[in-house]
Amino acid sequence: MAWVAFIALTVIGLVVTISHKKANEISALKVEITNVDDREKIVNEKHIEEIIYKQLHSSLVGTSLKDLDISAIERVVRADPYVGEADVYLDIENRLIVNIRQREPVLRIKDLKGQDYYLDQSGHFFSWTKNYTPRVMVATGNIPPYQENFMEMEKSLLKDLFQINNFLVKDKFWSRMIQQIHVNNYGEFILVPDIGPHKILLGDANDLQEKFSKLEVFYREGLTYMGWNAYDILDIRFKNQVVGRRI
Repeated sequence: MAWVAFIALTVIGLVVTISHKKANEISALKVEITNVDDREKIVNEKHIEEIIYKQLHSSLVGTSLKDLDISAIERVVRADPYVGEADVYLDIENRLIVNIRQREPVLRIKDLKGQDYYLDQSGHFFSWTKNYTPRVMVATGNIPPYQENFMEMEKSLLKDLFQINNFLVKDKFWSRMIQQIHVNNYGEFILVPDIGPHKILLGDANDLQEKFSKLEVFYREGLTYMGWNAYDILDIRFKNQVVGRRI
């Protein structure tokens, strides 16, 4: 009977050892993308898992907790151009949770060099992808190449473009009305509405509130009587007036 008891104690000891070992290891890797639904994902969970495996040469499952470097994992994930924020932590079941917020585009730009890219809410650049086409404003025309510090520059056409777009998307009326911003060869901004054949000659990015206020009045009072097809150009560059060119 003694040898039976010895075997039983040995088995129990192994079970306890294995359980203790597993209690000190990562049990699973779980990626969560929290700010978008499946239709709006630029990145998916598998993509993040592949980044971790490629950069850290491990899936991390089974890694000892004492060897876990959460800061390193966050740096690797945040380095992806489509990731805005990343937070990594362990839950009570020792699952490694990688919680990310992908970058949210606010403007798509097709510049004069043929580059096609997005800007997010902070002006961060990330490339266009055929797997993801969000409904955002499109800017075309004589737009210079992207410069990383454009937001800090005293004069920048791209900064003015970003400012105009931010004004439009924050306004309930104009965010629905304007579908495209075009930059002509003189560096002037031309807006393409969603309704009617006309285009809006905005000029520069100064006095946006005044320009759009008078245009809204013209829309509500002028075009109501003249009709949406009466003009091909509405010029709002000049103070206190809207100049329309008849078709």
